[in-house]
This record gives sequence, C-alpha cells and structure tokens, in this order.
Amino acid sequence: MKVKKKDNIRYRFTGYVLAALKRAKRDYICREIKISNHESPLEKLLPEPLCDITDSKPFLWEETEQIPLIPDEVRQYMESQIGESGETALDALTDMEILVVFMKVFRQLTYHGVSI
Repeated sequence: MKVKKKDNIRYRFTGYVLAALKRAKRDYICREIKISNHESPLEKLLPEPLCDITDSKPFLWEETEQIPLIPDEVRQYMESQIGESGETALDALTDMEILVVFMKVFRQLTYHGVSI
C-alpha cells in the first residue's frame, strides 16, 4: 500500500503536534514539581500556634479598642506584638498602611469597615 504525498505530510504534521504536546506536558510537570519543591507548609515556619482561634477575637477587641488610631502608637503596639522579626517590614510601611494593617489584622475589620 503506497502512501500518498498528502497523507505523508499529514502524518508528519500529526507527529510534530504529538511531539510538541508531549514536550509541553513534560515542561508543565517539571515546572509544577519545581514550584512544589519551593513551597513549604505553614506549620514548618511557625514553631507554635500564634493563638487559639476560639478566644482570639474577644482578646484582640478588648486590647486593641484601647489603642487610639494614632500611627506612632499603633506602630509601637504592632512592634511589641510582632517582635524583632517584623520590625523591618513595619519600618517600610507608611503611616496610612500601618493603620490599615492594624485595623484589618488586629481589629479584624473587613476592608469596607477599614474604609469607613
């Protein structure tokens, strides 16, 4: 059985497409493996739980309600809570960003509540 020239070109093109699909699949899998090797679970980074979820909200509300929304005082409170490891990150934030982070994280307001 003789293969026509058109069929031969079609089979070769199909072979090229299949090879490209296999190569794309291989590259995708290698990329996913590389990404997953760089990720680590949060439990490895935090040696102990930060706080108990059941009692964190009342504690934060009682303590943070007493702090006025003055950037310097908020910054001092956040530095005392975060410690030395987060001081460089806090130094990079502006006063407005400090207030937003404080209201979002410590007072646990929604973004709508922060904007009001």
